[in-house]
Amino acid sequence: MKKSVFIAAAALTVSMSAQASELFLSINSGSAMTQAAGIVLASQAIEQKAVVRVLLCDAGGDIALIGKETPALKPRNITVQQMLQGLLKAGA
Repeated sequence: MKKSVFIAAAALTVSMSAQASELFLSINSGSAMTQAAGIVLASQAIEQKAVVRVLLCDAGGDIALIGKETPALKPRNITVQQMLQGLLKAGA
C-alpha cells in the first residue's frame, strides 16, 4: 500500500513539474498518512499556481467531519483536518 502511494506521489510530482494548470485530487483512504500525502501535493500545486479541486469520498470524507479526531502527524504535529483547512484557505 505504501509503495503504491509513493509511486502515485512521484507520478503526480512529475506531472506537476510539466506546468499543469489544474489538479483534481481524490482522497478515499482512511489512512492519515495517505491523506496527508495527497494534501501536501495539492498544497505544492497551489504554490505553483495550479487550480486545485479536492474530492473526499468513502473513509477520506471523514476528515471533513466536525468532531472527528485524527492523530497529529510528525514532525509538525498537525492533523489532516488542519492541513485540509489550510489547503482550502489557500484556494482549493
